[in-house]
Amino acid sequence: MRSRERRSAFLEGDLLFDPAWAMLLDIFCATLRGKRLSVSAVLIGSGVPDTTALRYLRVLEERGYVARVADETDKRRSFVKISTPTFEAMTKYFAALEADTLASLPTKMASA
Repeated sequence: MRSRERRSAFLEGDLLFDPAWAMLLDIFCATLRGKRLSVSAVLIGSGVPDTTALRYLRVLEERGYVARVADETDKRRSFVKISTPTFEAMTKYFAALEADTLASLPTKMASA
């Protein structure tokens, strides 16, 4: 999430943006923090109009990446939960990304 924000300081963010990935990142990060995101929060975090965000959310649901979970205390609200396989895949992705980054550093820096 920080790298995306940093990137937009150097390049036009609207050209380098994928709403589905933004949603997955948002939900993944919330899960890591032990938080739940409402559908409304996911839509806002996507950075696109609600109708577009809902379309992407529907695709993520259809493919099994996420699921909507009804709020037990407020039936008007739903939360978005990342699926276990998606959470595991994203965890592996970020571990591989970190390994690639460390492997590309000079030997002295990588061992520090």
